[in-house]
Amino acid sequence: MPAGRRQQSNAMLYTVITFVGLFIVATTVAVIFYVKAEKLRMIAATSQSRLEEMASPAEQQRIGALVGAKVGRKSRLGTMLDYLDAVVYSIVGGLPEETSAEVKVDTAGRKIKEALGPLAQKYPDIQTADPNTAGLIQIVEKVTAKLDNTTNATVALAEQLEQLQKRFDDAVAIGLEKEQTLLAEKEKYQQQVNDIAQDYSELKALVQQTSEQQVQTLAAQLDEEKANNKTLRQQLLKTQAELKMTEDRMKSAQQKLQELVPPPDNEIAAYKPDGEIILIDEPAGLVHLNIGSDDHVYRGLTFSVYDKSAPIPKHGRGKAEIEVLSVGKKISTARIIPSEDFEKALNKLLAENIDITTVMLSLPKPQEQRARDFERFAEGSPDRLKILNNLATAYDERGNKRPIIPHPLFQPRRTRYDERRDKRPIILGDIVANLIWDSDKANVFVVVGGFDLDGDGNIDRYAGDKIKSLITEWDGRVDDTVTIDTDFLVLGRAPEVLRKPTFEEMEVDPMATRKYEQSLQKLGHYEEVLKLAKDLSIPIFNTERFLCFIGYKTQAGRS
Repeated sequence: MPAGRRQQSNAMLYTVITFVGLFIVATTVAVIFYVKAEKLRMIAATSQSRLEEMASPAEQQRIGALVGAKVGRKSRLGTMLDYLDAVVYSIVGGLPEETSAEVKVDTAGRKIKEALGPLAQKYPDIQTADPNTAGLIQIVEKVTAKLDNTTNATVALAEQLEQLQKRFDDAVAIGLEKEQTLLAEKEKYQQQVNDIAQDYSELKALVQQTSEQQVQTLAAQLDEEKANNKTLRQQLLKTQAELKMTEDRMKSAQQKLQELVPPPDNEIAAYKPDGEIILIDEPAGLVHLNIGSDDHVYRGLTFSVYDKSAPIPKHGRGKAEIEVLSVGKKISTARIIPSEDFEKALNKLLAENIDITTVMLSLPKPQEQRARDFERFAEGSPDRLKILNNLATAYDERGNKRPIIPHPLFQPRRTRYDERRDKRPIILGDIVANLIWDSDKANVFVVVGGFDLDGDGNIDRYAGDKIKSLITEWDGRVDDTVTIDTDFLVLGRAPEVLRKPTFEEMEVDPMATRKYEQSLQKLGHYEEVLKLAKDLSIPIFNTERFLCFIGYKTQAGRS
């Protein structure tokens, strides 16, 4: 065989051998792969079966919604077990030892039944058999509602008990007060019985004596009483003579002291001007003052206006009253408070069918005498007395510059100019003052007694409180009693003392004795304050003077 042909045959042989080797290797690999694939298929089938035992395909698709968010590297089952442990812990209060979920749930259910058993016995209306209403939350809500109702009932019972206790204490106090009253009455009656018994014994002893002995005994007693009376009379005359000599010496010393050193005017602080008028806007009824916010002036403050060329009068009545409307830094603006018109008051008086002539004749009289006449004209009517007082105020403000014809039909028609001309005009430089307000300090007042602000002759129930509120609102201070620091005393009428109740009245009204004692205490406080004010030389102002000195008399009469 030629050399070329032999070489070709060897190459084919090598090719066949290589192919056969590769086929064998491929077949072996295929067999191995098939075996591995079968094993993996069996593992997959087993895993799928186990997975379906744990969760159906539908549940596997919704595993995130059913279990919740995956926690760390834990499986969904581990996460669910953690959630289950948390629920069991919240119910039982602690986790049982490591065991299955079934045991844990059974343990929690058993614990719930053990806890709800006594509760169901205590509250039979709480149903635990119905699964729709046997949930722990529903039962807790029911128990909470029961507890709230029980608590509310307990609170209500406590309040009722407190009210009953208070009523019982009041009844005990009233009973003790009655007991004290009865004991006092008993002691008084017992003393009367003892006195009667003593008188009876003396009379019995006298009766048992002979007539002559009785005369002698009575004569001796009479002589003894005469001697005692003579001695007491001599002592009294001696004491009266000594007292008279002492009073004369004191008066003589006081007169000499007053001649050497005149007594100071204790009311001088009331006559201190607070400012003056620097501008007048007559058409608008406004004035401007030289005091403002730097001096602590504020809106609503009232002043009385006085003549610049004369001292402030003792009675405190000014030519006008003003009320601050606006306040600047250095100045302030005030309106002139209009007074009661004379003709208007006169017309009201005519409507009351009062003799105008007698009223007109009383107007020029002194104030006290005029007040007595007005009380007689009013005939007990508060409305008539108020009209008469308004007429007198308007008459005083007119300044009595024009003759008054005692009937309005005879008077000529008056113009606005005439009305302003009748009153004393406000001029530049006039001073203003308010007893309460002070730019430098807070004045201290004591207010005591009853007050008549509207001028109807009757005590206004809340007038004292209104005066106190005016003082505090206008930078003053109110104390209960007079001390060395008191600046002024505003004194009203003395409190009325009630009549001492009888035993029958005390039976009808158990508080009658207390009211009587309270009226005595008020009168005692009134007299004590007045005495202290006189001893300490504290300025004393009655209602009218006080209202005039603060520029509030017109507004008080209208309120």
